[in-house]
Amino acid sequence: IDWVQSNNINTPESYQSYMTDHPDGDHYDEAEELMKKLKAQDVTPEEKTLVSNVFHNFFVAINEKDETALQNTVADEMTLLNKENATKGDIVDLMDRLYKEDVVKMIWRLPGNYDIKKREVGNDRYELNVSFSANQDVEYTDAAKNGSNKYKINATVNPDGKISLFKMIKIVE
Repeated sequence: IDWVQSNNINTPESYQSYMTDHPDGDHYDEAEELMKKLKAQDVTPEEKTLVSNVFHNFFVAINEKDETALQNTVADEMTLLNKENATKGDIVDLMDRLYKEDVVKMIWRLPGNYDIKKREVGNDRYELNVSFSANQDVEYTDAAKNGSNKYKINATVNPDGKISLFKMIKIVE
């Protein structure tokens, strides 16, 4: 009966309860596997905070043209835009390309609309696939060119809390 109840409730807690109550139970291995699968899908509050912090730090570094802070947010090798095996130097090159000669200031704002999917990539190690939008305000030496842009971003945060994939598409309105 305990197994049927655990299975009907179908939460990590229900399977953990079954495993605790029945360490030699017929369904122990099955309960453990189902619990792992469910845990792999649930994005924890800590993971949500991690995602928010990583992208906040990433875009603040771009706003401030801080190469070191920017490099600290990304994995040693990553997919950047459509470039595989991009390095930390490539992310600095991207920042430099964003700041064209006539750009005075750039401010990136994140509305915090993160859609996070969790994927197990090792024993209790997860990567977080994230989709969100970002708003960019650009101030030029010629004020007539000042403007705002919106971007759709798809990214991955690896188990070490670093950005390992970053793609963005400008949204034309």
